[in-house]
Amino acid sequence: MPDEPDVRFAEIKEELETNFGPAELHRFPWERRFDADGYRRFMNTWSDHRRLDPKYPVPLEEHVMRIIGDGATVEYVAVLFVARRDLVRVAR
Repeated sequence: MPDEPDVRFAEIKEELETNFGPAELHRFPWERRFDADGYRRFMNTWSDHRRLDPKYPVPLEEHVMRIIGDGATVEYVAVLFVARRDLVRVAR
């Protein structure tokens, strides 16, 4: 699937290597723990949640709060690509 991160990362790395030369991919996983109220506030930053008809967010939030109980942990991965332009290759 093209939406899978590893596939997208491989495509980006390949493009960088085509245009710049050898490239490195570094991943930095991290996570953030939310209590229930903090997660509710976090949900309110999402544009799709903010666009909901006003009668829907409160029931949705209540349902999510029941599901996550004391809170939720959200996992992230920051990705860094490093490539250096090969000046000999560019001069040709």
